[in-house]
Amino acid sequence: EIAPYALDQDATRNNVAAHRRLGDLYAQEGRLGDALAEFAAALLIDPNDADAHASRAQTLLRLSRVGDAEAAARRAVALNPTHEAARYALGTTLMRLGRRDEGLSALQEFERLQLATRARSEAAWHLKLLKEQAPEHAARQDFPAAADLLRRALAYAPTDGSLHLAAGALFVRAGNFDQAIQVLKEAL
Repeated sequence: EIAPYALDQDATRNNVAAHRRLGDLYAQEGRLGDALAEFAAALLIDPNDADAHASRAQTLLRLSRVGDAEAAARRAVALNPTHEAARYALGTTLMRLGRRDEGLSALQEFERLQLATRARSEAAWHLKLLKEQAPEHAARQDFPAAADLLRRALAYAPTDGSLHLAAGALFVRAGNFDQAIQVLKEAL
């Protein structure tokens, strides 16, 4: 999988994502020196790329260059405080440096970020499912069920005005005017 990235120098030249991806592929193969070279190239192009700093930190950690790993992880976290891999690398690094309390704190933040990401993913999945089911019910003239599905979807996207409007229109078609008025007012 590395060959296409490594051979196409035009694609990687001045392309942070390509250098970072090549670095990640080298790291997966255990070619840690090559990985660090690619992360360095990425960071020369964009010194503020949190992903490259985080990948660099993980690679340095694998090389037991713990002090350098800490610096790279801290830079990644400074650039993107919600970067999960950077938080994990920082926590692991601090633990290896014997700074247990700091390490545990960073690892707890990593876990909190993971839970938040999982919750967002689940909410997005539920929202998508409800929004897909509503038109199917509406197509069968089951407007009360379609409206109810969109009303439930609003719990996942309370600021989506178009969702409020669609739910309101379905409540009107279902003859539930009180609910339609409430949902349409929320749309405003």
